[in-house]
Amino acid sequence: MILLDSLLTLACEEVFAYLCGGGRAEETVTIEAENGGYYVQLKFLFKAHEFNLRAFNLTAAVSLGDTASLDEMGLLIASRSVDRFCFTEDLQHGPGLVLIKEKSYPAPAGLETPEVGATGDFCIKTPEPESLKLFVRLVAAHYPEHLYTESFRLPGKVVDMVESGEYGVARELF
Repeated sequence: MILLDSLLTLACEEVFAYLCGGGRAEETVTIEAENGGYYVQLKFLFKAHEFNLRAFNLTAAVSLGDTASLDEMGLLIASRSVDRFCFTEDLQHGPGLVLIKEKSYPAPAGLETPEVGATGDFCIKTPEPESLKLFVRLVAAHYPEHLYTESFRLPGKVVDMVESGEYGVARELF
């Protein structure tokens, strides 16, 4: 089961309302939801007659005196309520809009990071989640932030990214 957070629900409602307002009665809007482990993705497939992409420009603003601008306010709210969005093209349905909201993760509490010693003989296996979290903490403790991705600041997120297939990992055993 996919649970939507309130901001993604709001974004979904705003996009759906906009598409229904600009579409024709005989046309359908398809909404596909996907659980990506560390994110939830909603894909809207629709026939685009007048879908204005302006609201998805991060510099776009709404003018209270402009009626056309007010019509796009829902799309502006939707674009600011999600972590990422992109546009797709489906051969069967036409254009699509993808909204992505990432799961929230707690920042790691000031845990001690053990010292790493010299390695000897080893073999490789898939790490369990706690070993992976320790690895992420070790990376953050021993390397400058510009050398690893932002997700490495949240060990639980990296575990979910591995489980979803976004990252692959292997661990050496001594």
